[in-house]
Amino acid sequence: MAREAFLKKRLQNGTRILLIKKEKVKNFCLLILTKVGSEYEPKNLNGISHFIEHMSFKGTPKRPKTFEIAKILDEIGAKYNAFTSNEYTGYWIKATSAHLETSIDLLSDLYLNPLFPEKEIEKEKKVVLEEIKMYEDDPKEYIWEVFLKTLYGDQPAGRSILGEKKVIEKLKREDLLNFHQKFYVGKNTLIVLAGDFDEKKALKLLTSRFKTLSSKKPPSKKPPKVKKKPKFTHFSKNTSQAHLILGFPTFSLFDKRKYPLLILSSILGEGFSSRLWQILREKYSLCYYFSCSPDLYTDHGYFAIQAGINLEKVDFGVKLILKELSKIKKEGVLEEELKRAQEKIKSSLIFSLETTQGMASFFGGRLLLENRVPKLSEILKNLEKVSSKKIKTLSQQIFRPENFTFSIIAPKKIKISFNDYLEILK
Repeated sequence: MAREAFLKKRLQNGTRILLIKKEKVKNFCLLILTKVGSEYEPKNLNGISHFIEHMSFKGTPKRPKTFEIAKILDEIGAKYNAFTSNEYTGYWIKATSAHLETSIDLLSDLYLNPLFPEKEIEKEKKVVLEEIKMYEDDPKEYIWEVFLKTLYGDQPAGRSILGEKKVIEKLKREDLLNFHQKFYVGKNTLIVLAGDFDEKKALKLLTSRFKTLSSKKPPSKKPPKVKKKPKFTHFSKNTSQAHLILGFPTFSLFDKRKYPLLILSSILGEGFSSRLWQILREKYSLCYYFSCSPDLYTDHGYFAIQAGINLEKVDFGVKLILKELSKIKKEGVLEEELKRAQEKIKSSLIFSLETTQGMASFFGGRLLLENRVPKLSEILKNLEKVSSKKIKTLSQQIFRPENFTFSIIAPKKIKISFNDYLEILK
């Protein structure tokens, strides 16, 4: 484990730098985060955050060719990538300790100075359109788009991170430049460096590179609204199994109930001893995959159960899941289940913080979205405080008919008894 993560410096333009020293490693992870993602996009620019992420690797004035960038990264043996989510975009490099200066110089250049060449924009549109097609062809992935659109409707939270094809096709260089100028500013930027490095050298290099960022205030976003009524979408497709999500709106990541929700999710669907594993896999052999996931954001959240179920047993499988949720509402959970889940979550968290990339991602994400870096001991203590009573109360608040959202990708012929599902949740 590392010593406590700490905020080392805030530049005059608002850029924050978080340094996390980790002893006995010979590598570091440099992660640059900007507080913008699909939920900040207007409808006519849906997918632009993700597209900018792609285009940032397509050249800068200092390194105008993509190959030049890739060559440097490969020469230092680095691992690298970027990602876009609902609320933030990230760029990262993981390299051995000797290559700190090169890594900072390169990643800061990509973040600060993308060229967005016209020719590369047109080429990358084709790449992103193929990425969209890939997800559309994979019902296990595409069900999430169906579910979020069902839950949130025509709001940014209900739209795809990748964007709509017709929007991507119409993107212009001017759109990218304007969006980058608005959101890639100091007050939106967090630089996280975790691992083995010289603090003075790192601070000097990072300050020098990022002091040029604009200090203007970035645009904010509106919280999504969710109507209190049951929602259902059947996306018809000739699949060999039904891919479905049962979901419920919850609360934001600032709500203290997130700790009971994490444990409830673990009891239901994490590991071989979880309730749904024992029912869906062991007892009835209805599916190969399923998962439970609470997804919490700065101003909203949801809890979702995903599964791929035998086409002939879909209705039966959904009812089994809902009956288990109803059972927890009425009876709560066992103390042994609670303790087991607490240990699973604590262990997973500790394991994730053993790598420099895991540390940068976890503490960086917390600071960017929550404006604070919690101590690991604080998180573990909050998990230990969760009682079976709190879980029962939470389940009664969430698992209600008016909160139920059900989305499925399957052939038209399958049986769906949506009204029966609502009765089970009463």
